[in-house]
Amino acid sequence: MIYVRTLILAGQALPIDDNLCKPAAMTDALYKASYYKALHVGNDGDVAHYLSALSGPADVLELGCGAGRIALPLMESGHRLLGVDSHRGLLAHAEAAGVPTLEADFTTLEIEERFDHVILGYNGMYCLLSEAAVMRTLSVARDHLRPGGRFHFDVWHADPFHYDSPRADADYEVTESVGECVVDGRTLDVLEQSRWRPEEQRLDVSYLYLDGDDLIHTGVIAQRYLLKDQIESFLRAGGFSTVRIFGDFKRGPVTDESDHLVIEATV
Repeated sequence: MIYVRTLILAGQALPIDDNLCKPAAMTDALYKASYYKALHVGNDGDVAHYLSALSGPADVLELGCGAGRIALPLMESGHRLLGVDSHRGLLAHAEAAGVPTLEADFTTLEIEERFDHVILGYNGMYCLLSEAAVMRTLSVARDHLRPGGRFHFDVWHADPFHYDSPRADADYEVTESVGECVVDGRTLDVLEQSRWRPEEQRLDVSYLYLDGDDLIHTGVIAQRYLLKDQIESFLRAGGFSTVRIFGDFKRGPVTDESDHLVIEATV
């Protein structure tokens, strides 16, 4: 069954088809690179965390590298890095900054090189819309690590949201402003519309870029979030012997107040 949602805004109908939102397959058709890059600038402390966590210089594979926001500082600190992503527009920005890249679906990646570290930053794990896609990605990370190598990733902490949010309806939808951003010299207002399907742990998010009342662009990110215990269980099932989960980018403990989960798993 194909689920299609239509949003009516400023007289325009925008269909969003779940079948388009495949794991690791965000493209310019779903979210244009210039709009994504202007709004999604990372979390405070995430780059500093990866710089600290990766002893080096080391060989690093970044899955879902996007425009190279994390990759470039790692390279500047002396690491040797390969960035993998399926979004051609974002990869063009990374390549322009000097990041070596490979255009590919990282859930099925197979290359001969092995690495000291594999990273998947900025909620990339939640873009995998099935358990099978999660397990394939964990296999990719494990198989491309040298013995003793480490897999690092970070996600938003979903447990408080999942357990504490009201569930009066089977689906819950909300639209809110996330502020402004500048795209190609033009300042745009951005609305975030989220639809939550709690039983599936699905959160489908549309970002609407407005110039006054005119809708300029809609970017779509489909997510299947994971709970803390699920993350640890999947990692152990995926062949990682040591799993450490922190509640912030300074490696503090996980609490109900934690906004992020920061994970380090060793082969």
